[in-house]
Amino acid sequence: RARHCASGSASCGHTCQREHSAHCATSVRSRELRAAISLAPSLLQHKQTLTVTAGSPLWRDFDLEKQTYCEAAQKNPTGCGERDKFAKQLCQSVSKQATTALAAWVATRVTSRKNATVDSEGLVKRLEDKFGKTDTNALQAFKAISGLEASDVLAFRETWTEADTELLRKLDSLNGSFTDGELTAEGIRLRLPSLKALEDLTARKSFAIVGSGASLEGKHLAADIADHAEVARFNNFPTDTEDLGNRTTLQVVNRWIKPTDGLQIIDLEMSNSFDPYCFRLSHQGAWAARDDSIPWLVRPSARCALAESIAGFTRGFIFYWLVGTLFEEVDMYGFVGGGKDHIKRGQTSADRPVQEPFVEFEHKVYREIREMQATKRVLAF
Repeated sequence: RARHCASGSASCGHTCQREHSAHCATSVRSRELRAAISLAPSLLQHKQTLTVTAGSPLWRDFDLEKQTYCEAAQKNPTGCGERDKFAKQLCQSVSKQATTALAAWVATRVTSRKNATVDSEGLVKRLEDKFGKTDTNALQAFKAISGLEASDVLAFRETWTEADTELLRKLDSLNGSFTDGELTAEGIRLRLPSLKALEDLTARKSFAIVGSGASLEGKHLAADIADHAEVARFNNFPTDTEDLGNRTTLQVVNRWIKPTDGLQIIDLEMSNSFDPYCFRLSHQGAWAARDDSIPWLVRPSARCALAESIAGFTRGFIFYWLVGTLFEEVDMYGFVGGGKDHIKRGQTSADRPVQEPFVEFEHKVYREIREMQATKRVLAF
């Protein structure tokens, strides 16, 4: 089970083991409160009131009169079956409002996606023409997210709403859990990254997204990978001095992965996007930040607006589409050419192939994107 957990690619249907550590809560800086209160005016006009009553069957799964969702997660983190069921039901209870709010936000924001990297509308048309009859489910799942980017799905100060706060309140409403004192939207915003952080990241221009695919074996690309302004790797990533390189600036993870010190963490858990808030943002979380680092998480109501089919994509593909396509120059290593196998560098997780059902379709998407590019970027070899 630990091997399954280390690979980080599948859902919690298997029981995983993970390491616990004490936390040191980062204090909320009161001098930032005034600035936080004024955030998100454009998105907050679309906020919805969530109505889930404590007496519904949804709540009895966890006996929340005795413990909160996050308390249950901390006491038994690997017992995620009931938590995943709870999360799914909670999202279903607010999906209509969440979908409306997300659509309203997307309609008002200006896209940051670089057409030089990918023309999303043109890409969908090509995919429909070539694979509409053979990859129906994967194509429909991709079309559902094709218009989305990082600012739509991730939690930022400017995009956090009262509806998101209400969802966190269902996980743990106790004072001091997610904020110092009473749980409020303003308090949560102080603990989130700003859209400026995303803008600064994508302004770095050149970006290497490094998977762990067997296609990297023997390619001697370490120096090429290191020659990028930003380098993203996934979960418990392997490194070396010849094929993979050692330089890393971003660590993209699922809920089970312990963060690596000194790296920006982006948690793209889609099977249950509530768990990362208990593990990484709660002051009682096993992996709560011990310094000024701020984890990037999937925004609760945004996840509730997304179809369950998004979990059929690998984390690498989701990251590429939401974040990678915002860069002017993005090169991908270790994604296409090695099938579903991982490169082996001593880690036991490499023995386990990729499990997500849409991975072969992802390879087709990458190839179509490269064909469309006037200036060809590295595509995983």
